Amino acid sequence: MSKTNDHIAEEKSHTFLTRNIYLLSVVSLLTDIASEMLYPIMPLYLKQIGYGVIAIGFIEGAADVVAGISKGWFGYLSDKLNKRIFFVRLGYTLSTFSKPLMAITGSLGIIVTSRLLDRLGKGIRTAPRDAILAIESTKENRGKVFGFHRSLDTLGATLGPVVALIFLYYYPAQYTRLFLIVLIPGLLAVLLTFLVKDRHSIGDIKAIHTKRPSYSFKAFLKKASPEYKALLMGLVLFSLINSSDMFLLLRAKELGLQDTFIIGAYILYNAIFTVAAFPLGYLSDRIGSKIIYIFGLILFAVVYGVFAREMTTLVVFGMFGVYGIFGAIHESISKSWLSKHLPAESQGTGLGLYLTCQSVAFLVSSSVTGIVWNQWGPTVVFSGISMLTALLLVYFVFMPSLQHKEFISAD
Repeated sequence: MSKTNDHIAEEKSHTFLTRNIYLLSVVSLLTDIASEMLYPIMPLYLKQIGYGVIAIGFIEGAADVVAGISKGWFGYLSDKLNKRIFFVRLGYTLSTFSKPLMAITGSLGIIVTSRLLDRLGKGIRTAPRDAILAIESTKENRGKVFGFHRSLDTLGATLGPVVALIFLYYYPAQYTRLFLIVLIPGLLAVLLTFLVKDRHSIGDIKAIHTKRPSYSFKAFLKKASPEYKALLMGLVLFSLINSSDMFLLLRAKELGLQDTFIIGAYILYNAIFTVAAFPLGYLSDRIGSKIIYIFGLILFAVVYGVFAREMTTLVVFGMFGVYGIFGAIHESISKSWLSKHLPAESQGTGLGLYLTCQSVAFLVSSSVTGIVWNQWGPTVVFSGISMLTALLLVYFVFMPSLQHKEFISAD
């Protein structure tokens, strides 16, 4: 075993929290402070300047597709080149400097360009970063590691809207200044990425190909385990049902909540997410990812079913709290669960494939959601999503290859 691998093994034997895991989690915290200072005001802002639910759904879907396709490509490329931190740094840098573009003008073209560049940065960094997290962890603590990372990530998503609320309280409608302020946490995040080091597991140590790599998910899927493919299908089917959280914010607006209450509900969602992510990831390591994930889908179906009805402000806040538990489950456990069915040298490719498929499905679901909302109203949208999720639960319960145990690939 190499000196590098000895060092990784020594760290893992003492604590799940290695230097790289801690640094990447703090980087995500700072980046989400920047991103979430803007995210909850975006649907309200777009609607204010004249763009409806179809446009909002398409913008968010298109931005996520850019992120998803790039996640797959750069995840694969990081595996082939055996270098991951370069793509992590590049992605965070691009996202940091793209956000202030919105301060130039309120034109749709600039808004779309800014969102696409921001999501491209996310696409470049996500799969290589998740591959580092997977390699730094073990099969026994992977849910805990991804849960810890998502917890700090979402702590940033909680603090971001709080900062925005405080700023807008003292400087109402000063959006240009807010777009520039996000540079501060973003730049700190970029600087911290230079402290993260590429470290490889035994399966990663191989000769770097000097020829240009061929990009083939088809070839990867031929070698992937049946467990990975069955789980991938279930997660992508859910992505076809799910849609942008912006529709939940718009529904809250339609129900009569003031903007400050809407942002407050979103802060509550992120706060619950932050608190729940780590213990739920830990629990998934103990009783199995499948049980926890099914519980999350049940919560999702309940929230969307309730949002289909008229409700009070208190109920809206309660549902955003429940939705935070679902978010903690979906965002942390889905990737840690998938990674357990991937060898170390294919972590970037396997996770990138999922993220690409997820994003393409997200474009379809968000666009369809906007169209259905426009034609038949939010009641049809939310009740339909709730019922489709209930049907998908049957697939996860009876997936034959994953029904009784998790199959862990050698890592």
